[in-house]
Amino acid sequence: MVNCFTPKKLPGPARFWSRWVALLLAAVVGCQPQPTTRLLGRWKPDGDSVVGSLLERGALSVEFRADGKFAVHLTLPVLGTVSKEATWRYVRSDGSRIELELVWTDRSAPTRLVVTQVDERTIEFVPPIKPLDTPVRFVREAG
Repeated sequence: MVNCFTPKKLPGPARFWSRWVALLLAAVVGCQPQPTTRLLGRWKPDGDSVVGSLLERGALSVEFRADGKFAVHLTLPVLGTVSKEATWRYVRSDGSRIELELVWTDRSAPTRLVVTQVDERTIEFVPPIKPLDTPVRFVREAG
């Protein structure tokens, strides 16, 4: 007995082309870039905002590396450069928002970091520096 749920064997040419279409779809879907690739690189505060201009004077920069490393560098006149490093792990994304988990090398508590991509050159997030709790815009450094 044959009903509409019984799989039918496709004729030779249809079977051939259906395999190619399936491979093509798998390649296109599988080759979509991860949302985190948009974050890779070194970023500095956008001097157009008040908080950004203050942080820019302190020579703050953050870096997302492809090997899963994250670094915050802050240069202060008296102390010199202070750096804090972590490994980052992708948690989820929703449109332009990307959520990461930072695990610090000094074994302090992990930090959730929600990054919003404003455009190709600009991201926004609350830097993991206490006592900051205001989102700061960052622009990609050239190079």
